[in-house]
Amino acid sequence: MNGYEWEDFICKYLSKLKIFQFKMRFSPLNNQNKLIELHEILESFRTKFWIDEHQWFVRCHWYASDEQYHLNFIDLFTLPYIFKEFLSYTGCILAKSTCPNDDMHWSYNHVNQLCYRSSNFTNTIMSRIHFSNIQRLSLSLPFNDQFLSIVSNLERLTSLYVSINNNNKTIENIQSQLQLLLDRAIHLNSISFGSWRSTSLQVLLMNIFSQSIHKVNFQGFICDRNSRYFDDKQCIQLIHSSLGKQCKILLIKVKTRMNIVNLVNEMLNLQALNVRCEDDTWTNEENLSLSTYDELIEWLRHCLPSSCMVTRDTHDNRDIRLWIK
Repeated sequence: MNGYEWEDFICKYLSKLKIFQFKMRFSPLNNQNKLIELHEILESFRTKFWIDEHQWFVRCHWYASDEQYHLNFIDLFTLPYIFKEFLSYTGCILAKSTCPNDDMHWSYNHVNQLCYRSSNFTNTIMSRIHFSNIQRLSLSLPFNDQFLSIVSNLERLTSLYVSINNNNKTIENIQSQLQLLLDRAIHLNSISFGSWRSTSLQVLLMNIFSQSIHKVNFQGFICDRNSRYFDDKQCIQLIHSSLGKQCKILLIKVKTRMNIVNLVNEMLNLQALNVRCEDDTWTNEENLSLSTYDELIEWLRHCLPSSCMVTRDTHDNRDIRLWIK
């Protein structure tokens, strides 16, 4: 619906409406004449009804095609931006609004969940946006120079998802950026790792610190597009790392069942463990249909202290859940 159609609908059915906020996403009609189409969209929201009577202003973002996601769409939303989530999948090439002062309404203070891709915040359009209330952040490292001005406050951040871009940046630079985030995010309690270089893991585990993090998720850890299972050496590195010593909730994939036993016995603050084991045979469809005897669960119950509760996840039978008292 364009502005004329919304105006007609509101006048007919919602004549007493005082507050109107929306966000729409749609495909462009004509990729060749972007400025003309953008102008036509905004003109429909520049009538006396929108500008004078209600002072309801809108902004339009045109996002270009992305080689990875093949996206080409338009976002249209009311100002100020009042929505909780802002996802950046591709670059914004055009942005216009009906607001008389285009310098207004660039602070997106209502957003608490942000997906930040540095390549999408390098142009003059997106770098004008400011986020000061982010609680959940998804971020690729290394981030660009604009990041700390765009995301100006990390004190409310409680959950961080990080992955590594394939580039020539050294691990030391990535490590320093991650530590900078951890130092500023004083209320961060959860960190999850996505795509990561296998050679980087040891350096990061042994050299990053955060007193507030108590939940660590390695289940999304991918190396060369393959799921990464922690081997004996990596489990030992985790146990002796700062994150491992203070971790209370751990999600991880491991090579062997003995890795599970070692994690439970050696991580002294661990209270809950969600783990996938590469030598787990229960997930084999043949075993599921032929037997109700869960060999790995029974083995873990035998090897672990009686105070440790062990069950298989009913929603995803690849996951084993342990509660440590």
